[in-house]
Amino acid sequence: MAAAFGDRRLGNAPAPTAVIARRNRDRFVCADVAANILPFLDKPEHGAVRRIVAGALRARLGRLDLELPQLAGSLLEPCLERRSMEVMSEFGRPLSVAVISLIMGLPIEDAARLDAWSDAFFHLFAPMPSEAARVRVDQDLAEFRDYLRQHAAARRRAGGDDLISELMQTEAEGRILSEPELLDACMLIYADGIENIDAAIANTLLALGGHPEEQRRLEREPERARAVAQEGIRFDTPGQFIARIAREDLVIAGRSIPQGGVVLLALAAANRDPVAFEKPDRFAPDRSEGGALTFGQGRHGCLGANLVRLQVAAALQALFTRTRRLAIDDGPVRYKARVGHRWPERLHIRFEPT
Repeated sequence: MAAAFGDRRLGNAPAPTAVIARRNRDRFVCADVAANILPFLDKPEHGAVRRIVAGALRARLGRLDLELPQLAGSLLEPCLERRSMEVMSEFGRPLSVAVISLIMGLPIEDAARLDAWSDAFFHLFAPMPSEAARVRVDQDLAEFRDYLRQHAAARRRAGGDDLISELMQTEAEGRILSEPELLDACMLIYADGIENIDAAIANTLLALGGHPEEQRRLEREPERARAVAQEGIRFDTPGQFIARIAREDLVIAGRSIPQGGVVLLALAAANRDPVAFEKPDRFAPDRSEGGALTFGQGRHGCLGANLVRLQVAAALQALFTRTRRLAIDDGPVRYKARVGHRWPERLHIRFEPT
């Protein structure tokens, strides 16, 4: 799997038959957005855009680490008195929305519509279920673009101290982002910045519930939250796979794949590979092996990986500093019906304040 990330015979551009293929960019908004964003770009476009986005993110994330524990603690506060919480809607999603809104300089009051647009954005990463769905997605993405265009125009008039402003000014390889690239990069960063955080927090709490000795240790040593977050993201990966397209006829592991064929890189399976991880089905925050592929690897690795880790760690540290005897409510956990994602619909927990 790790080798596949560096295999130049596998490309990012959507298959020619896909709804979001480049040949459709003049017909469908979703295809036009896909043609501008990093997950679907190959050389030579990919290099410059990635360097611009990476440079802008580095400039904005440097001081965020100091603010996250206080932010997570403030979101937890209203739930302490009633001694219970729904993790996804009351903690995980508000945390990720607050953080990405702070980074991008977007009003927190707009969270509801940004949330809806972000949900539409993630249809780019799975087969479009119907023509009606494609029409709805195009409408939402067009509205998302118009919203971001207004904010970009405001930065041009008055300047700003946020990621949108940073993206407008950052150069790489002698160029800056075009306006469509800017708007769609902002769309990607916002949507990616909220959609996996709540699931990663919930999945990690579920893993701790199944490994009570690790939960008790975290209660005693909440400073271990970063190691626990890292293992939680490996153990129950929110994004289960990503797609690549064969750029030529090739053979992988004895299987023939024709040019244009879709190859699914199963991140969750790779993260449970017994060749790479000792006892991979055990939740072990102290494991010495690195190499989890949750965020991809190499030139197409996720630029927001560290932001995800920081937020999950801050959430866990706040929870296990401010509460004790945390328990998950009985009953089956239901997951959202979204191909390639392991996102709980909700997760109810109860606890005692410390």
